[in-house]
Amino acid sequence: MVKLSDLDRINRLRTQRAQDVAMRDRLQSGEPLKIMIGDDKAASLIVVAPGYTDGIRKDLLGSFAGRISEVEDQLMAAGVEL
Repeated sequence: MVKLSDLDRINRLRTQRAQDVAMRDRLQSGEPLKIMIGDDKAASLIVVAPGYTDGIRKDLLGSFAGRISEVEDQLMAAGVEL
């Protein structure tokens, strides 16, 4: 039997996975990557060389792949089919 607390955890994991997959997909699509400091009206855009941005994109894709894999492992351990 699944406990309510387990369902809450599973739902949080599913939400996290969906967000991570969406971010990964946006990065893979080549959507522009911008680095900003601050928020709203006080935000400043940092302009970096394309090669540097490509490296950041690659690092982020690796990070999202790892996070997605970890969440999927936790979901499968909880009996959730993906």
